[in-house]
Amino acid sequence: MSVVNPEIGRRIFFDRVDWRPLLFAHKNKSSQVAVSSDYGYIKKTKKRRGRKRDAEYYNLAFWDVLLDIYNDKFQTQIFSPTPYLSKGRDIVMEFSKGVDLQRLFGSDTVASSDREKIILLLGKMFKIKDNEGLVHGDFLLRHVLAGEGLYVIDLERAQTGNEGNGSRDENDKLKSQIKGIHKDDYLESLLSDGYDMIPKIKLSDKVLQHITSLYGGRAEFYLKRRYRR
Repeated sequence: MSVVNPEIGRRIFFDRVDWRPLLFAHKNKSSQVAVSSDYGYIKKTKKRRGRKRDAEYYNLAFWDVLLDIYNDKFQTQIFSPTPYLSKGRDIVMEFSKGVDLQRLFGSDTVASSDREKIILLLGKMFKIKDNEGLVHGDFLLRHVLAGEGLYVIDLERAQTGNEGNGSRDENDKLKSQIKGIHKDDYLESLLSDGYDMIPKIKLSDKVLQHITSLYGGRAEFYLKRRYRR
């Protein structure tokens, strides 16, 4: 069985996509990654298939819809890759263009004004995570890309935190990472400014309803245990 994003439909035939040669394999050999020649799509070929593959797909769908709603309402400029297809051992998704924050904050060539804009966006991301009680599961600078806004990636382990402080603990850990790479006197202030731009609101239930309407009960089965307390 395969899952096709109904908002994309069958207009995209991924068996005809011209994939570039394999770019890299994770050190633990959990997946291989290829990118389309037009840099539009990324394909992750994993050892796992079936339920685990679809669980990752629906997780991507949840974050994609959630962050799009926040962006529509509050112009957050924070996104995650749109998932397109789950089939066999492959998950095909949008290729997120950008530079990971691990490299960006470690570079002396990035203008201070650009760095400040990114920190402001991070503050917004922190507020979204706190609003929804979301835990990424591997929330590191290398899993946030800066491009036309911010993209959060590698969401396989993301879920609602079991503890109330789970999201905040992750945010504080990422903040410490930044401090360890680059000293910025305005870090706390900019993060706070970005955080305060987003009102306290909760949209997870609305997102779950939307995804269930798109994909049916199978998607709800996978997601309700992750995103409902």
